[in-house]
Amino acid sequence: MPVFEYKGVDAKSKNVNGVVDAESERAARAKLRKQKIFPTKLIQQGTGPSLKSITLFNSVKVEDVAGMSRQLAILLNAKIPLIDAIEATADQVEHPEVRKALT
Repeated sequence: MPVFEYKGVDAKSKNVNGVVDAESERAARAKLRKQKIFPTKLIQQGTGPSLKSITLFNSVKVEDVAGMSRQLAILLNAKIPLIDAIEATADQVEHPEVRKALT
């Protein structure tokens, strides 16, 4: 799906910028208007990653994912903030693909 970089103005007349993915420039403008952003500049930057290019857990065993999930759950139950819990889990995970997914 194409990715568009935009500059615009929000409902509070504040300058905003960012990226949005949409099928066309027209769809990107419509998507931004729904978010109450009125684009002044919209440039197609190419396409985002397709599902085929995302290989997150192809070589990861269920045990690795279960261990990571268990560790993350323990930290969250201990009221550790989510970002801190993810960082701590990533530091302790042995499998490189799981670590990559957490960082």
